[in-house]
Amino acid sequence: MYTIRKCKWLKSYVPDYEATFLKSVRVKVRTALYVSEETRCKISEVARKIGTGRVSVIGYVENILRNHLELYKEEINRLHREQNSRDLL
Repeated sequence: MYTIRKCKWLKSYVPDYEATFLKSVRVKVRTALYVSEETRCKISEVARKIGTGRVSVIGYVENILRNHLELYKEEINRLHREQNSRDLL
């Protein structure tokens, strides 16, 4: 799903930022998702300045959330199973 590289300052493996988050993504059906004004401004600035036409703000947020859900899928399901009988994701 994404490229992983060694991050020296974190001393762990992280996804390649550009390949993972700044790639174009097609979102067919959109719904509203609200964030604070401060977060919206930061996200917009990143998409504009380093996305340089490759990714929209919507695409950038979509990539971040997809990555988060994939990365934490097992933990999300484990927490959900503590209260329910099946996986959530």
